[in-house]
Amino acid sequence: MIEKFSSNIIDLMIIHHLINCDERSLYVYHFQVMTEFVLGHALLMIFSFVTGHFADMIILLLSFDMLRQSTGGFHCKTNIGCVITSFSACSLIFLIQNYISSIGILYQTGGLLSMIFIFCAGAVNHPDLHWSEDELNAAKKRTRKTVLLFIILQIVAVYVGLNERYIYYFDAGIILCAVFLVLAFLISGKGGSKYEDGYAEKVS
Repeated sequence: MIEKFSSNIIDLMIIHHLINCDERSLYVYHFQVMTEFVLGHALLMIFSFVTGHFADMIILLLSFDMLRQSTGGFHCKTNIGCVITSFSACSLIFLIQNYISSIGILYQTGGLLSMIFIFCAGAVNHPDLHWSEDELNAAKKRTRKTVLLFIILQIVAVYVGLNERYIYYFDAGIILCAVFLVLAFLISGKGGSKYEDGYAEKVS
């Protein structure tokens, strides 16, 4: 449904000469990604508001999105799969918060180990990105700069005595990003080799 909606919007833009028809597939794909991102986040924010975790969700998405935009990582094949995965992951994070947050060293260690892994891995390619070698290396550099920023933020947060609940959700976003990065490496074999043909089929 989202893909059809995106196609219709792009076709209208082509008819009105707002974009080049030669790159229609690329425009449709990017518009679809943007639409899925907005709708997915809107649903998560509504879900978090209803469950009383609105501020928690903002913090979680902040750390997750800042890393995700440069790391890449596992993606579900369908829109409904993305929604189910997102809601399941967030529900689990909310559910175990009371148990894990009482053992601060546990989630802080998990966040630290995740940042170390993400720093070393940098980024992974996949059909939704189809980075060239230079683009992949640039993404890895952005990821490592973000990780260093996060480490500084963690130190400052602990130093000023920030509520551990917020640190927990910040770390949860980092851990979630690391999990998706691991899954992408396991699926692709070497971080992108099986992805390139998939993108070619998507936009051809």
